[in-house]
Amino acid sequence: SLILYLTQAGLSHLQTKFRMAILVFLIVWVHQMGRWEMILFYGGFLCAELDFHRSASAASALPTTTAATKPRNSKLKTVFYFLVFLLGIYLGCQPMKSASKTPGWTTLVSMIPDHIGNPKRYWPGWGAIMLVWSTSCSKLLQRCFDNRVAQYLGYISFSLYIVHGAVTHVIGYPLMNILDGLLGRDSAGVVAFSFGVGSFATLFFTVWFADIFTRAVDEPSVKFARWVEMKCNASLQ
Repeated sequence: SLILYLTQAGLSHLQTKFRMAILVFLIVWVHQMGRWEMILFYGGFLCAELDFHRSASAASALPTTTAATKPRNSKLKTVFYFLVFLLGIYLGCQPMKSASKTPGWTTLVSMIPDHIGNPKRYWPGWGAIMLVWSTSCSKLLQRCFDNRVAQYLGYISFSLYIVHGAVTHVIGYPLMNILDGLLGRDSAGVVAFSFGVGSFATLFFTVWFADIFTRAVDEPSVKFARWVEMKCNASLQ
């Protein structure tokens, strides 16, 4: 979080065209390195930059289109963004196993570059960027994420990413194994019960620990990075 904030702070002092060009270069660079997680981080920066640029352009634009043309263009854009959103969902659902043999995925899997170290993360990463970009462009899609639950999950999203693996392996899987040992695996109902209890416990503790991590680690690190940036800017003036 600290490193990403400092990167963004450094780029913020450049002109928009240079900042966006550097972000595209960084995405291409980390793609060649096979770093799918960095593609997501820099892709998020680029989506935010495009959103700022789009908002500024809309605020300064003059009403030159006619009343008939504007609704038609708006509907076409909405359909396009919705299709990109659906494509993002599809790419995000890449099968974990036997993807190369799954109908509809054979060609996509063959297109994954050989240097990608974790192929199962490749298309879901691009799908996530499509979801974020299409949602930022469409007011209709944004309605799905304007509620309090979605806003809160967005608030702790980085911490969810950090803690979910540890919670799953420390609490979720062991709890399922304990229940399997006590109840056995003689029937589908018992297996489903063990899985349900383990999944609920994983979800509960993941959200709880993510909230704690956000308040205790993520937010203070961002404040510290902002303080460092202010001190550096003051020393340069």
